[in-house]
Amino acid sequence: MILNLGFVPSLPAANPLAGAGTLAPVPATWQISGTAQNFITVSVVDDTTNGLTQPGVVRLAMPPGSAIGAPPNDVLTDVQAGVGTKPPRIDDPNIDAILACWVRVNVQSALTLSWGGVNAVEIDQRTTQGPLAIGVSSGAPGQVFSTTQTQIDPSTFELDVDMPGLGYQLWQAVDDLAVLRGPVPAYVLDPEAGTVTFGNQMQGMIPPLGRRVRVRRMRIGGGSTGNIPAGSLSAVQGTDPLNNPVTFKAVQPIATAGGGDAETLDQAEQRLPAILRHQNRAVTAGDYKDLALEVPGATVARAEVLPLFKPQTRDPNAPGVVSVMVLPDVDGVQPPCPRADRTLLESVYAYLNPRSPATAEMYVIGTEYVGLGISVAVEVSSGFGVSTVCAQVEQALRGYLWPLAPGGAAKTGWPLGRTVRSLELEVIVSQVPGVDEVNGLLLFQKLPSGAYQAVAADANNQVELMLANWQLPELLQVLVTMGAEPAALTAAPVTGPNTVAVPIVPQVC
Repeated sequence: MILNLGFVPSLPAANPLAGAGTLAPVPATWQISGTAQNFITVSVVDDTTNGLTQPGVVRLAMPPGSAIGAPPNDVLTDVQAGVGTKPPRIDDPNIDAILACWVRVNVQSALTLSWGGVNAVEIDQRTTQGPLAIGVSSGAPGQVFSTTQTQIDPSTFELDVDMPGLGYQLWQAVDDLAVLRGPVPAYVLDPEAGTVTFGNQMQGMIPPLGRRVRVRRMRIGGGSTGNIPAGSLSAVQGTDPLNNPVTFKAVQPIATAGGGDAETLDQAEQRLPAILRHQNRAVTAGDYKDLALEVPGATVARAEVLPLFKPQTRDPNAPGVVSVMVLPDVDGVQPPCPRADRTLLESVYAYLNPRSPATAEMYVIGTEYVGLGISVAVEVSSGFGVSTVCAQVEQALRGYLWPLAPGGAAKTGWPLGRTVRSLELEVIVSQVPGVDEVNGLLLFQKLPSGAYQAVAADANNQVELMLANWQLPELLQVLVTMGAEPAALTAAPVTGPNTVAVPIVPQVC
């Protein structure tokens, strides 16, 4: 019997520069609670999490059912129930009644999870097809056959040709027939168009006249439609061993990701100059940036390259190190600012790593934001609504400081590490329709405690918030007032249900 355990590791929010890199597998020992009030060590049959370092499923070989069980949960039976290394007590009788056993993992290093659960499976939007006949050879050079499918996974594509006296033989996929010498049994696959091209006998073999060509196996499908939020799937269609249709109930605790649409012709034309420049290799900073923005299935809206920057130590002059900072795409300009999660960082790293030089120490990181508050005093022109103008002032400031387009003076996102200046922001406020006068603007930095601290003016009476080369501002609060001077900014009150934790005392003496 096999037990599937799903794991999604998370990136600690306190350190966005921890990033994605070559992560060492987490040493772990898996155990199942036994009937003798002990724990039985079990072996791992399969592990797609790469040692609990990426989302996936761990498959454990379970011992016989007669050997597993849950330890006593009632303190009248075991006064040490739920104490020390024993599993926690379950006071809900409905849950306790169906509890079969406990699974325990002992890890040798820190492990932070976004989600974990039992009976988990990985889902794939693609479908498998084959064998599938796609045509008969005419004996002509340069034949092209269509599979009638698009978005083919090249790594799963296998093609057969019916050879005289041999039957169907597997041919080899190559990137370019022109590099071949002689009648090599090979072909070129265009996975987006779904076509197969053969050679001319001098560069690649021509399939013999009248012989069938078939796809032995391929996986097709995908697209952004498969990226659905958590809770969207409630059932999965399948078949039983007798090929009868079966509907399985399903629970989708996390959102799906990784699906990308096929590139359009216009998109390919825009990307062509970058391809000719980097040749699918990351050498210069521009190469890293272009490649990070084209990761299939990833919603990277902005990428910045920091040469010589080692994120773990904030060292700006580490030889041989390159860090790639990525920001995901989001709608609107309301806080919080976009933050890359572990899935996005791992996807970009997996795409860039084989394309970067072997001597480069590369990291893919998130963004470190500096919390910012602004208080501004304005005078509103007659004929304009005060509330409307105040809302437009706040929107203008948020849009200008936003890390993605239309932020910054160039409207491509606030530049990395650029100083935030009060005079510059006053100009932005003065351009809002209905603002007659800007009477002052104060900057406040958010402290770890949650309070705001006013940024002191320099010798020239200018208020500036300096940022490090790897930081961006995050505008958390804006206060727009009418008057001669801007008001002091205080932390926004925490909103939410008024709840109080109350301990539950078991009715046991």
